[in-house]
Amino acid sequence: NHNATLTIGGSTASGNAELGSASGTTTVLTGNLIVDSEHGYAQIGYHGDGTGNIVVDALGATTLLANDHGAAAQIGNGGLDVAGTIGGNITLTGGGGVSLTTTSDSDVSAIGNIGGAGSSQSGNIAINTNGSLVLANSGGGDLAAFTRIGNFAYGDTTATSSGDIAINAASVIASATGDYAFTEIGTGTLHTGVNSGAIS
Repeated sequence: NHNATLTIGGSTASGNAELGSASGTTTVLTGNLIVDSEHGYAQIGYHGDGTGNIVVDALGATTLLANDHGAAAQIGNGGLDVAGTIGGNITLTGGGGVSLTTTSDSDVSAIGNIGGAGSSQSGNIAINTNGSLVLANSGGGDLAAFTRIGNFAYGDTTATSSGDIAINAASVIASATGDYAFTEIGTGTLHTGVNSGAIS
């Protein structure tokens, strides 16, 4: 897998693309990894109320690109339209750096378990890279767009978002340029009843 590139979604995808298990561990070993929501969501993780752990080991670059209005590029379980109890630990090793980019309104580029209205999310997140961790958001012109590391609810809920976040990177660079562009590292949103989790 040294020189391989695994692409989830991308310009040739005809719709949503996902790779994940509801309760078992999803393990991805590759050279470079691209998760690109061009024609629907693109996801490593279970698109539903899954609780399986996710382990990604990319020797090269790891790239998440949210590039379709209202869609998500995600490493994590759940989804923008998913209710219920969503969990699972996420471990990402990116030898050549990790980047998350959001370019359109209502887009989400995220490493974390995401839920919609009425959902709860849990699970710890660990990111290790010898390169830079870059979070960029140029969406959010008229509607909110997110570039995010952490579990969170995209819709209204009174449930809980929880989980610790541990990042080990050569550098962390975060930017947001749209009026409603949000680039964040942390667990939970204003939509959840209780938010908890440490960042290190």
